[in-house]
Amino acid sequence: MRTVRRLATAVLAGSTLAAMLGAAAVADETEPAPAAAQTGTVQAGTVPNHSFEELSADGTPVGWGPLWASSVEYYSVTQERASDGATSIHMLDTSTSGGGGLVSDPVPVEAGQSYQLSFDQFMVSGAINPTIYFDAADGSVVAQPYQTTRTAAGRWERAAMVVEAPEGAVAARLTLYTASGGLLESYVDNVAFTAIDVPEPVEPEGFAENLGEHLGQLNAQTTGLTHDSDGRQIALFGSIGSPLVFSAVDAATGELLMQQEMPGTAMTWSFGVAEDGTTYVGTYGSGLWVFDPETLELTQVQDDPLGETHLYSMDMHDDGRVFIGTYPNGKVLSYDPATGEWVDHGRLREDVTYAQSLDVDGDKVFVGTAPVATTFVLDLAAGTKTEIPLPEPYDDERNVSSLGAFEGKLFALTNPSRTLLVYDRATAEWTHEIADVANRRMAPARLVPTPDGERLETYFQHRASREVRAFDLESGEIRSLPFTIELNSMSWYWGELELDGFPGTSLIGTTQRGVVYAWNPETGDVHRVEGEFAPSLAWIRSLSEGPDGKIYMGGYASDIGAVQYDPGTDEVQVLRGPPQIEQFGRNGDSLLIGTYGGATIFDYDTTQPWVNGQNPRARVYSTDEQDRVTSFAAVDENLTAFGSYPFQGQIGGALSFYDHDARTIEVHRNVVQDQTPLALVYRDGLIYGGTGVAVGLGAEPTTTEGHLFVYDVAAREVVYTGVPVPGEENVAGLAFDETGILWGMTGTTLFSFDPVTRQVVDRIVYDQRPDRATYVVGRGFRQVGDTMVGLSRCTLFEFYPDDGTFSILATHPDALTCTGLGIDDDGRYYYGAAKALMRWTPDRAPACDAVVTGHRRGPLAVGAGTTCLDDATIEGPVTVTDGAGVVVTGSTVDGPLRTDGASVVHVLQSTIDGPVELHGTTGELVVTGTYVTGPLQVTGTRAGAGTVVVAGNTISGPLRCEDNDPAPTNEGEANSVSGPRTGQCAGL
Repeated sequence: MRTVRRLATAVLAGSTLAAMLGAAAVADETEPAPAAAQTGTVQAGTVPNHSFEELSADGTPVGWGPLWASSVEYYSVTQERASDGATSIHMLDTSTSGGGGLVSDPVPVEAGQSYQLSFDQFMVSGAINPTIYFDAADGSVVAQPYQTTRTAAGRWERAAMVVEAPEGAVAARLTLYTASGGLLESYVDNVAFTAIDVPEPVEPEGFAENLGEHLGQLNAQTTGLTHDSDGRQIALFGSIGSPLVFSAVDAATGELLMQQEMPGTAMTWSFGVAEDGTTYVGTYGSGLWVFDPETLELTQVQDDPLGETHLYSMDMHDDGRVFIGTYPNGKVLSYDPATGEWVDHGRLREDVTYAQSLDVDGDKVFVGTAPVATTFVLDLAAGTKTEIPLPEPYDDERNVSSLGAFEGKLFALTNPSRTLLVYDRATAEWTHEIADVANRRMAPARLVPTPDGERLETYFQHRASREVRAFDLESGEIRSLPFTIELNSMSWYWGELELDGFPGTSLIGTTQRGVVYAWNPETGDVHRVEGEFAPSLAWIRSLSEGPDGKIYMGGYASDIGAVQYDPGTDEVQVLRGPPQIEQFGRNGDSLLIGTYGGATIFDYDTTQPWVNGQNPRARVYSTDEQDRVTSFAAVDENLTAFGSYPFQGQIGGALSFYDHDARTIEVHRNVVQDQTPLALVYRDGLIYGGTGVAVGLGAEPTTTEGHLFVYDVAAREVVYTGVPVPGEENVAGLAFDETGILWGMTGTTLFSFDPVTRQVVDRIVYDQRPDRATYVVGRGFRQVGDTMVGLSRCTLFEFYPDDGTFSILATHPDALTCTGLGIDDDGRYYYGAAKALMRWTPDRAPACDAVVTGHRRGPLAVGAGTTCLDDATIEGPVTVTDGAGVVVTGSTVDGPLRTDGASVVHVLQSTIDGPVELHGTTGELVVTGTYVTGPLQVTGTRAGAGTVVVAGNTISGPLRCEDNDPAPTNEGEANSVSGPRTGQCAGL
């Protein structure tokens, strides 16, 4: 049973509008806000010269002007490209210290009204900061909210921000702004500023709980090594998480020397070490940092330099410059610490988006790329760029993940074959192929003593044996060193350790799990120490309930396996095993676990204990260039369908079938051409699937609209496909309602689809912002009884198909990402908000078998069913026994209220003139907002997974609670009690 909440419109809004629709931050500029322009204003809701077609005599757009005098340096009118008409604005900011922009004439606004500023953007690199200056009647600036907006590079996309006009505002000036210190190139056209009608907020029925952060880990993408002036070797480690935690330890002892959070950083990808030990750190998410080994301080140098978000690879030039390989534009950048100057050395090739590996040798910079696997050399002295193609058998490789250039050789590790190729730079020939290699950074070759005399060697890990092996650059011979390490992408360095048995320089490296290894070539001694690196907490990447009713979670870039939460006991257990879990699915007693890297499937029998390596059963790999699992749907007891996303640089996801008995995967790629299945449901022999335009990282989408498809499992063919919401890129959630109608979810719209007629019946906009998410998994969308539950952009909501209305349950505006949607056996909703496991408990009133309203004289005895008192007055006692239930809402009971063994007890916003004794309740017990004249006793409750709540009451007498399971809570609303509080209610 539910209470229908009716809204004036289907847009999720109200008091949560700022959180729901992307609250704009308050601008903090380095220059004062400009005074309001003294030109005439334009008509309300109209943007002056919205597509910049009307130009004044000096070529500037009519109705717009520079934010400050210096702003003219940051924009220009262009006809190079346009989305509307022939003209657009070219925003170009190459300064790391300044910023500026273009501001419109004032547009009238009404205080308290919400407005959406939107525009078409062709992003080349960086991010624009649209800002709105709200002006008072006297011309002063009341507020200046802004929002950083990024859209896909290389195409026109709509960007938007939503704000509420503050008190005192009468006009708004729309500003296209490049932030101070930000590097940007973008084209802007077709600006709109529209009022948004916002309904009154609807109070959600239920309560939210933060159940904690449980995905702790120690896992680095890349590790580093540096030294201080005393020669101490310092191992560096960035533990992936939210936020990432950077730490340094003494490589000899493992002792922790420092730790620091790196806000905005997802991963540390690269390290460059100067001669004095100063170390530069390249990241994903926060640009370039520098670590000082003397002071142990870590400071940011530049956020997203020249608009590049991923600094994948790095090495130092002898003159102190830092050379960096980047994504998403596949460029080589250089930074000169002496002058602070950045230089863009250009894109390596148009189809290259990753400069994934890089090594500097003299005046030559060698680069390995993706998603086209090849190598380049940049000759800095000659100013040339030359491609060195891989040998023919490796034409179809996806990337060169590691590169080493020294002693006239070039070492290139290619994937997915995992082959280390050796190139002789003097003869321009590829001379050696070494199979099954794991590596990140190769230490430059050294002459080392061996039983066969001195050899010029470099080192790598052999995957199958886990051995560390040496390659002789002169003879091409390979030998094994006397130790093995866990399989990982290792970065090797040379350094001096003050340890017995370690004279001269030793080979040193830190695993991605924080173990420091060292090998001395003179003595052959091996040193191993567990580094005291600081762990971090991972973002929740995937979440669902299992067949056993427990909640399972997986972490982003996490190696710990799954985390299991038991709703009945609140116990949390780490289940070691599968890496980066992308999605969970259910089939009978099996929990299916889909992971990143080969779209692999693990199969866990939830009726048996979890034993890593045995249960779940060993992974099964997908084929046909599939990389990540996006969705699951059980077909029959032995067959589960799943969707997947393609490899880096590839186009075309797949619908696949996992056979539980045969443990095989049958892949059907491009069921919708060039698209990725994001959501799947199964009914009556058919799979209903939602697809998105997503392609492998580094590739560009070739399609523009998400599809709905119907797939006949027996025939193994698509029998229907269509675009349910024109213009939307992703159909990211699907679920059937109680009547058999299929509901689907895009980033902005819910739609209903009749599976009989195969027609879209209705479309309801629930979020007015353009959908610009990068999809690797779909959005959360589930059916619970007569309600559809959704999770989108960190907002949890309920949708009611019978009347088309919504309720917003919870929002998380500060969370970077929210994922998953699980439902426990009691109908509670679970999801991840960044690192935290969240739960929403709906306040579902018990169904009433009898309803009492108005005035009633005499006692009321309830011995069966559930009786509801709704705005009633009872002149006499109320007793409930023998498993019956009672719900008292907004009522008055003139006499005691006693229950013994009741199935449910709710006493809400009522008055009880007499003692209240609630004993032995076998289900949920809630007493809130009630005035009790006399004592209140709650004893012997056995609510199971239900709640026991005593909150916000006024009690003229003692409050006693004993032997209740679970113990009563007040949900943050204290009770006012005139007598003593004892037992489990002592703190309530």
